[in-house]
Amino acid sequence: MDLAVVWLLVIVFGIFVYAILDGFDLGIGILYPWLNKQERMTALHSIKHVWDGNETWMVFAGVCLLVAFPKVYSQVLGTLYIPVFLMLFALIFRGVVFEYRFKADSSKVWWDFSFFAGSTIAAFSQGTILGSVLLGLQVNNEQLTPLWLHPFSLAMGALITIAYCSLGSLWLQINTEPMLEKKCNRIANKMIGLFSLLSLIVVYSFFGNFSWTDTTFVLSVISYKWMILMVVGLFGFLTIKSNSSMQNSSKQAFLLFCSYLFILYLGLLNLVFPYIIPGKLTIWQAMGNENSLQFALVGVAILLPVVLAYTVYSYKVFSGKPDSSAGAY
Repeated sequence: MDLAVVWLLVIVFGIFVYAILDGFDLGIGILYPWLNKQERMTALHSIKHVWDGNETWMVFAGVCLLVAFPKVYSQVLGTLYIPVFLMLFALIFRGVVFEYRFKADSSKVWWDFSFFAGSTIAAFSQGTILGSVLLGLQVNNEQLTPLWLHPFSLAMGALITIAYCSLGSLWLQINTEPMLEKKCNRIANKMIGLFSLLSLIVVYSFFGNFSWTDTTFVLSVISYKWMILMVVGLFGFLTIKSNSSMQNSSKQAFLLFCSYLFILYLGLLNLVFPYIIPGKLTIWQAMGNENSLQFALVGVAILLPVVLAYTVYSYKVFSGKPDSSAGAY
């Protein structure tokens, strides 16, 4: 298989795993204002053993991007340093909450707000970064607003935030007591419906931003629109139905929504391939030194199964509903 394609698949895998795993714990932080004191303790207990491990996948995907496609890495950081900085600062500040909130007395409200703000800013920043990349990182010097504040980038930021909120509410249904599970069930249904609606708006506006496509692509746009409409409608309906049904477990709804995101993710990748920055760089144009990539791929082949193994093992060990009365949170 083509070396550039192999590395693209590795990065695509790392990003999706990160989006699911860190997505639900960022989503729990976004949900914080809707939870009472006891529910917040339970929510923190449900992720305190996995949140830092989840962020391993962002580091993995970032390092792979630097090694395999250094031109993309430099252009993303050079063009989008503000949202990238905001994302990293929010993730760091959010991590501090896990260590210091339990020591706080009168300042617990401040730490709760920090957890919410850090989670929301990190999720929204990731969306604006994705939106800006999909716009091709086209910087117009005559434009006063930066690319990451483009309406499409902001809409993508909102979409990712809502997706993470949906994941967080579905995760809490699996890992909390019945009262909080019911509340999260209602929130999840609303968030999934909102996500489906906003997905259509974002995707259709994405088609409107293509000026770099050829005739073949333009002719396929109509079929793509109908296919996306059916996928969003079908998976949105099935996920809400599964989540609302008393006969189905919460895990089924969570996995179904992950499948929903995966289908949309694959559709987006299929749409922009072989570009890695749409209309600007293909994966072959952005690829690094071939000898270096062959050498680094050996390391990935060794380390990736290890990371996967300890991730699966940690989730297995800490599976089940947490006891919110235990610990200091």
